[in-house]
Amino acid sequence: MIFRGLAEIHVTEFIANIDPTLPVCFLAFRPNFLLENHPGATMDLMERCVGVANDSGLVNAYCSGNTSLKEKVSRVEPEVKEKYRSEGARLAGSYALREGCGTHSRGCRACVTNQACDIKKYIPEIVT
Repeated sequence: MIFRGLAEIHVTEFIANIDPTLPVCFLAFRPNFLLENHPGATMDLMERCVGVANDSGLVNAYCSGNTSLKEKVSRVEPEVKEKYRSEGARLAGSYALREGCGTHSRGCRACVTNQACDIKKYIPEIVT
């Protein structure tokens, strides 16, 4: 949401106020890098996003991409449960930990192995 004074509007309303015919495409999350094994967005979520855009006045909103990919990893590692506040951050930290990230802080710039990180030398295993 965008805040303008005391009123809030969705980004889709902001875009519709500029030009309701602008094309807006919601891309399903395409897992890659550390989140290759994450299932990504569901078709239900994508359809709700398009619905919000249409309700906001956009006439050319659509979604694209693979949705609901088969999930391989969904367990939060015990080592990260207390480190992160939100469940999503805990899951992302768990993915990083499983891939070998020693800090799993999601702040690569602050990591001592930054540019020498083996995880960043990503070679995709799954083609979507």
